Amino acid sequence: MASTTDTAGIYSAKEKGILYTKIETNKTLGVSCVEVKGNKEERKNKTQNGYEYEECTFEELSDLLKQDLAYSPFRFKDGIRNKENLFGKTGWIALDIDKSSLTDTETHYLLEDINHHIARTSDPSNPYKFRVLLELDAEIDIPDKDWKNFILSIAEDLILNIDTLPKSQIFYSFEGRNVLSVTDQNPVSVKKHLLNISNKPAKSTENLSNKAKSSLLGNKRETFAPAYEAKDGEGSRKLIWSAKYAIELGADLEETKELLWDINHYWVYPMPKARFEKILKQIERWF
Repeated sequence: MASTTDTAGIYSAKEKGILYTKIETNKTLGVSCVEVKGNKEERKNKTQNGYEYEECTFEELSDLLKQDLAYSPFRFKDGIRNKENLFGKTGWIALDIDKSSLTDTETHYLLEDINHHIARTSDPSNPYKFRVLLELDAEIDIPDKDWKNFILSIAEDLILNIDTLPKSQIFYSFEGRNVLSVTDQNPVSVKKHLLNISNKPAKSTENLSNKAKSSLLGNKRETFAPAYEAKDGEGSRKLIWSAKYAIELGADLEETKELLWDINHYWVYPMPKARFEKILKQIERWF
């Protein structure tokens, strides 16, 4: 209850009392990087040391994605990359997407209210394989054991299908890539994702009976409540989430479209027709 009420920190129960962790909103962004060239195998031999840490703005990270580099949001002691040498906080994260149901351009529009950079990775012709950099609203320092749950919570909230990589993971950027950016909107709010580290609910539909799935589909207003009650800026993401969830529950294309029409008409300010129809066309590819 305290964590829910206090927007400036998180409370957790320990054996000897309550631990309070303040969320640091004053950010100094930076990046560790080293120049690398060649294919993946050639790059691997050049990513063990030589990392230099430079402070930068989130806007400047766009340039990072246009060069041949290996990089990390964190510092490496003595510039040597390994798990034990990783230290410091970060105000941004990198997410690796190899099997997306949306293209890089579609994801760019999906995140239009979130500060981000998107660039394709090793194959410039593959629009379904790309990297996403996200600005956070506070600096974080999360133990490696909790890192995957943290980034998964963010990915699920933003409807991104990511590879769950460890905190010590380095990422590659490639010269000449086109970068899709938004830098004048909102950073990702970290608090609820920090809380989700230890309270991550299971959302799997695998063990549900067909009767249970049918019941959930029949009770649209409750099952898809997050979409019906979407906040400003969340509309596209909540429609995509609703479609994915409905399909998991057994909905066919027409049932899925009908659900999205119902959600859009429920909103006080429905999505413009052209944009809504664009989302429907994206979903048609999944059948």
